[in-house]
Amino acid sequence: MRGIFFTIALWALSLSALAESGYHLWLRYAQVQNAAIKNSYRLFSSVSMKENSPTRTIIRKELERAFIGLTGYKLLIKNDLAIGNGIVIGLFAELNLDSFGTPEELKRLGNEGFKLKSVTISGKTQLFIGANTDIGLLYGVFRLLQIMST
Repeated sequence: MRGIFFTIALWALSLSALAESGYHLWLRYAQVQNAAIKNSYRLFSSVSMKENSPTRTIIRKELERAFIGLTGYKLLIKNDLAIGNGIVIGLFAELNLDSFGTPEELKRLGNEGFKLKSVTISGKTQLFIGANTDIGLLYGVFRLLQIMST
């Protein structure tokens, strides 16, 4: 009798595991309930990023998935580094912005470090995510999404 109960319990647990993967448990993008915060995310509903690597393709897909989940808005992603859009994502060498820090400071971030920087240019707020490598960019994007989710 105990064996049958144990088997049924394991079967039931396996069904619940199929309902949601670990990925979705970790990166669940529940819609933001606060209307003011949700509306403020519209400022960042467009992204400029050169999609020239598999890692950047992952970044694009995760941003699209997250913005729909968090806000219900579709994200516009441009395959360039045009300043003037809500979020600009790129390597420090691509962005060529002195405001990220000195070359020594940026080098100290290593391959996995990143910087998130909010800048107002001509009255428009922009968010820059910069890193030395694409992996650093991925980590920077995940950090942004974590902030937006909390």
